[in-house]
Amino acid sequence: SVDFDVDTAGCAPLTIHFQSNSMYAAAYQWTFGDGGSSGVENPVYTYYQPGTYNVTLTVTGFDGFQTDSHVIEQAVTVYPVAIAAFTITPNEVSIPGQPIYTINLSQNATQYEWDFGDGSTSNDVNPLHYYQTEGYYDISLVAFNEWNCPDTFLIVDVVHAIAAGELDFPNAFTPNTVSSSGGVYDPTSFNNDIFFPIHYGVVDYQLQVFNKWGELLYESFDVNMGWDGYYHDQLCKEDVYAWKAKASFSNGQEIIRAGDVTLLRK
Repeated sequence: SVDFDVDTAGCAPLTIHFQSNSMYAAAYQWTFGDGGSSGVENPVYTYYQPGTYNVTLTVTGFDGFQTDSHVIEQAVTVYPVAIAAFTITPNEVSIPGQPIYTINLSQNATQYEWDFGDGSTSNDVNPLHYYQTEGYYDISLVAFNEWNCPDTFLIVDVVHAIAAGELDFPNAFTPNTVSSSGGVYDPTSFNNDIFFPIHYGVVDYQLQVFNKWGELLYESFDVNMGWDGYYHDQLCKEDVYAWKAKASFSNGQEIIRAGDVTLLRK
C-alpha cells in the first residue's frame, strides 16, 4: 500500500523532508508537481518557484509489477519572497542640515524597515534622513510582504557625512505682493519671493535686515526662515536694504557676513 503525509506552506526556497508511510514497497517514485522527481524512499526536495503543487508517490511491490499511487492535491504552497533594493542620493552630505534621499526599488513588498547605521530607523517607503555626526554609514533595508517572507539589502559605507558649512545670499528678490508668508520657504522652489541663503552645515544662525536709516526690519535665528519683504504686515517699498548674518558651522567655523539686497516689486 502507498501512503504519505504532507501539507506544507513556506517561503521560497522551501525545503521539505518527505516521509513515506507506505508498506511492502520495493521501489519509490515521487513527483513534486514542479517537474522534479525522486526515486528514494524519504527524499529531501527544495522548491524554488512560488506556487501551489500536487505531490504524487508511486510505489512498486516486490514482484516488480504491481504499482500503487497516491496523490495529494495542493500539498505544497510556496510563497514569493520580497525583493529588497534601494539607492540613495547624495552619497556625501554635510551635517547637520543636508539630508540623504532614499529611492526604494523593492518588489513584492508591503512593509519596510530602514536602518541608517547611526541608531536611527524608519518604516517609511522613501524616507529622508539627516546625519548628526561625521563618519561613514551603512544603510540596510528589510522588505516584508503579506506572507512574511522578508529580504534584506545592505550597502556598506554608502554615505559619508562631513562637517562643513556654507552660507550664500542672493542680491535681489521679488516678494509676494498679496500678503505676508511669515518667511517659511521651500529651498527647492524656483520662487524668488523670500530672501534666504543657500546653506549647509549651519548650526547657529542670525540674520538681520535694515533699511537705509539703520532701522531693523527683520531678524531671524532660524536658517530655515527668511525675510518675506514685509514689516509690521506692510510690504516694504522697492529699494535696496542692508543685511548682516552670523553663523557657526558643524566644523566649528564661525562667520560674519554683510551685504545689500534689492527688493523688487512685481
